[in-house]
Amino acid sequence: KDMVRKIIKTLQSDKEIYWMPPKFLTEEIGLSPFSDIPFWIPVANDPEPGFYQISNRKAIDYGLIYTPFEKTVLKCLDSLLQDRAIPEEDGGYFGISKEKEIEILKAWKNKQ
Repeated sequence: KDMVRKIIKTLQSDKEIYWMPPKFLTEEIGLSPFSDIPFWIPVANDPEPGFYQISNRKAIDYGLIYTPFEKTVLKCLDSLLQDRAIPEEDGGYFGISKEKEIEILKAWKNKQ
């Protein structure tokens, strides 16, 4: 949540964030963790718990240099706006379409 809030702040966006339970997204909407929502896997469904919690200490000790978070966010936005997404082998893309996002938001609001 902190990362998403920091992205919104970096982009100076007035977009509203809707936090939805994993069960709603996976069971009611039918989204597939990781492919429909990149880099997200509900803890209960994680086939490799802790995979993204690996220490980077050795990389830092060997000189890893971080790009500032804000710069990364702006580069990602630029890439998205220029439609430079990385295609999957099957011709699809990671994530969901804008239309699917609107459909999910409507379903969530109707549920409230």
